[in-house]
Amino acid sequence: MTQIRYIPSMICLSIIIPVYNVEKYIHECLLSVCNQIENNIEVIIINDGSTDRSAQIIDDFIDKLPNSLKQNFVVIHQKNLGVSHARNNGVQSANGSYITFIDSDDIIADQYISKILSAIQKFPDLIQFNAYCFFEGAPEKNYHLSQPSLSGLHKVNDELLRNIFNQNNWFSWLRVFKRELLLNNPFPTDMTHFEDAFIVSKILTEIESIFIIKDSIYNYRILESSATRENNLATKNKLLNSCSVLIKELIKNTKKNEVFAIPLLHFSYIYLDESKKSKGYFITNKNWKEIKKEMKGLKVNLSIIQTKREKLLFIFLDFGIFGHYLARKLSKVIK
Repeated sequence: MTQIRYIPSMICLSIIIPVYNVEKYIHECLLSVCNQIENNIEVIIINDGSTDRSAQIIDDFIDKLPNSLKQNFVVIHQKNLGVSHARNNGVQSANGSYITFIDSDDIIADQYISKILSAIQKFPDLIQFNAYCFFEGAPEKNYHLSQPSLSGLHKVNDELLRNIFNQNNWFSWLRVFKRELLLNNPFPTDMTHFEDAFIVSKILTEIESIFIIKDSIYNYRILESSATRENNLATKNKLLNSCSVLIKELIKNTKKNEVFAIPLLHFSYIYLDESKKSKGYFITNKNWKEIKKEMKGLKVNLSIIQTKREKLLFIFLDFGIFGHYLARKLSKVIK
């Protein structure tokens, strides 16, 4: 692993950007960040063993920066270990009291950093903001993520947690974390998908205060070739294995706090849906029975779950893939 490091003093915010084979987008991503850099910010770029021109583009970009900006960047080149390893490496290397993440094919809005720094002045445990999701070549599909209607600093209580959990927006880049929260909750390295949900759901139940920025200050690029959209069998197997790991963790957490039932049923629905597409009826039912055994005796307060299809999925849990079908169909006709 090679590392180029410039350390400014008095770091307030560390921005971690994991990079893997994004030569088409990384320059635009870095430019959007560079245009907003302030002295108390460091940007940690983790090149996770890219095999395209990403590493060269990064090094060239940093080399051309004036010294006044160059000092704010940390560049780490590591062998390919996956996004969780890259993020964990970035967290371990970070000097900021707060940490956030940017995906290397995304761009940040003009007031991203200024709004985050303003929120940090209130010393929350966590900052959450909204994002604009855009499709290349299909702007008619673009949309803003659903978020709580609140804004500003809030104490975390059951009602607020249920509101946030029911949005099921688990992206790590949607939030800014106190550094200790990430040190105590590293990203799981045995998952290739949904690793954000694994740690973010847990962190949300550990914090006492949250600052909500209602504006969309992050621009999320949706690629048809992204990790959750690829249709090859190997990728689907990794997705299903990761979803299974997450579901087991959420079952364990639901026994301690009922709010975890919200993502549990959300990802159970995804598991059955994705498995049905790639594995077929009999294998899906067989695999689901193994997972459902761990749900045995689980008490779920359905009143806290806002999504009809996921309420219905729990009611029809014993029917496996047929229960998934019933939940999907009935949710469209029940008002």
